[in-house]
Amino acid sequence: MKDIARFKAQYDSSHEDTALQTRGAFIRKFPLHSLDKLTVDEYSLPFLPCTVPEKVVFNLEIKKSDPPQVRSLTLGERDLLIEGDEDEELFDRAWKLSFVKFTAERLKTRLAAWSVPLGQMELKCDQKLDPSVEYRLPKGFHIGWPEA
Repeated sequence: MKDIARFKAQYDSSHEDTALQTRGAFIRKFPLHSLDKLTVDEYSLPFLPCTVPEKVVFNLEIKKSDPPQVRSLTLGERDLLIEGDEDEELFDRAWKLSFVKFTAERLKTRLAAWSVPLGQMELKCDQKLDPSVEYRLPKGFHIGWPEA
């Protein structure tokens, strides 16, 4: 618990937010739809990119409490809430939400760190999401990318 308290005191999310925004600026400058205009000498891809981007839908269920608690976060059939010890070493960028309250927009920003553009992301919820409300994860849980 002492490590978590120290982490909370030192954590400055603005650095990660800046990195994610910079990544977004790069993607806007070199959008996916321009890849088909590149020559083989300029760039080589092992696949043909999709010209119509698909929506990535994350389903969110909230438990009414104070503060509201995430009951479930899924991507398709895969559960993104992973039970784990707070001392466990976690590698995903979104895991930091385990220790702090967060808004729906902040959750989307963290999920975008998994290379899901914000414009292609949809966060569906079982209740209306208020942009000013701060949510939390259940104790002992973090967000992780689903295993195949």
